[in-house]
Amino acid sequence: SWLIALPAAFHRNLGFSPWKPRGLIPRGGNPFNGFSRLFLLAYLYIRCKYVNMSPMELTLQLKLLPTEDQATALRAVMARFNEACNWLAAQAFAKQCTNKLTLQRLYYHELRTRFALPSQMAVRCLARVAGTYRRDKHICPTFRPDAAMPYDQRIMRFDGLDHVSLLTLQGRVLVSFLLGPYHRQRFDAYEPRQCHLVVREDGQWFLLVVVQVPDG
Repeated sequence: SWLIALPAAFHRNLGFSPWKPRGLIPRGGNPFNGFSRLFLLAYLYIRCKYVNMSPMELTLQLKLLPTEDQATALRAVMARFNEACNWLAAQAFAKQCTNKLTLQRLYYHELRTRFALPSQMAVRCLARVAGTYRRDKHICPTFRPDAAMPYDQRIMRFDGLDHVSLLTLQGRVLVSFLLGPYHRQRFDAYEPRQCHLVVREDGQWFLLVVVQVPDG
């Protein structure tokens, strides 16, 4: 943060430290008298008020309770999404392209027609591939059919504290979920941001929800 680096910036750009400004501290005097002490107190106040209060991300785990038909729809859209990610990753690797906007310009329409993805799912696919491939440009990313699938507010909507609407290839499904008291308090107080749909090997479904909470 610029507040944390402020003293170093003073010393680097102006040639003196704000803790000991030239001409304001007598020889042999206390370096924290006068202006220096006021500057220190102001700096510490601003840092405590604004830097330490920066939000942090908290991940809440919601256990989904889909019906048999809903689970089939969720598994189908997850497999189709990851299949699209594998195809797009191969195109990005061939062109050595990690830029989301460039990939979107080149492959957005083909993604939608080839895999019959809704528009926002295609956008999520582009963002996921670009972000994953950017981590290591020497390896073409691959995605399992049951790899976690990202959802955002355009393709997911919460209906109270016990149901969530998720977009699938057949339309939206309203799935019930379980939420413990600890997570319920934080889920009700802060607006969810991004989510990931997860299925375990035993067939249990979860939604990992990221919320921002004030630090401290």
